[in-house]
Amino acid sequence: MLAPMILPIGTCSTTTFDGNTGEWYIYIDAEEASALDLAKNPIDLDNGPVNIGFDDCCGGTRFGAGVVDEVLILGVALEQEEIEKLYQNGLYAEVLAVEPADKMTTTWADVKVKY
Repeated sequence: MLAPMILPIGTCSTTTFDGNTGEWYIYIDAEEASALDLAKNPIDLDNGPVNIGFDDCCGGTRFGAGVVDEVLILGVALEQEEIEKLYQNGLYAEVLAVEPADKMTTTWADVKVKY
């Protein structure tokens, strides 16, 4: 059941929604905390703002109390194993890190060394 919850300081909260299955999950520190079956409708694309910690319904006066330090928005719902990897290794290691192999600067450095 989905219910309001207060997150302890230092936790990692992850929410996924799959428009194809209607499955919505909330994970706290990579452990499933809540699940809900919703309508199997894709999320409509729009050009409006993305609110994190703020709900602009009901007169726009609903603010969350807390600090958000990392946000990742994807076009797919992650599986629990993928969330566990993000939780264990962090966003930088799993998503943002770039391997230097076959990148222009690395290739150019190899060319300069050889010639």
